[in-house]
Amino acid sequence: LFECGKIRFRDFFEEARKTLGYSGSCDDFRREFTPPFSLIRGTYDIFQAVKSDRARDVWLLSNLNESHYDVLIRQFPGIFSSVFDRWTYLSFRMGRRKFGTEADLDLWKFLMNDGDARFEECIFIDNLPQNGIVPSALGVSFIHFTDPVSLVRSLHRLG
Repeated sequence: LFECGKIRFRDFFEEARKTLGYSGSCDDFRREFTPPFSLIRGTYDIFQAVKSDRARDVWLLSNLNESHYDVLIRQFPGIFSSVFDRWTYLSFRMGRRKFGTEADLDLWKFLMNDGDARFEECIFIDNLPQNGIVPSALGVSFIHFTDPVSLVRSLHRLG
């Protein structure tokens, strides 16, 4: 529920406190729950290069909760807006997440309609292979992200 934006962090904290018997403060829990983030070396440059090719828009679809988002924009100011043309497809804002199941069918139809795009024009990159099943079945080219070098190779193969 938290990842989908259906409950706020404070409610998530209270539920975790009850369920797990957590005795620390809400601020302590937020620090412990939210890991430090780092960029995978080279990925920012890859997306910048793809974005500079104006034939393609770069979107972000992420299962991201509000707390992690807040840390990311503080830690890397402007990272989303400088790389992604559409970076509002975040699970906590959309009220839904990608699961790698048939439940994603409506999500992908929404994305294509909202972005005025066709499935066969899109490339979806994700670190979880199961998240590529539905978009691939719809005609989206899927790249399973493992490392920047493999990502560049896969993007070159796709043109």
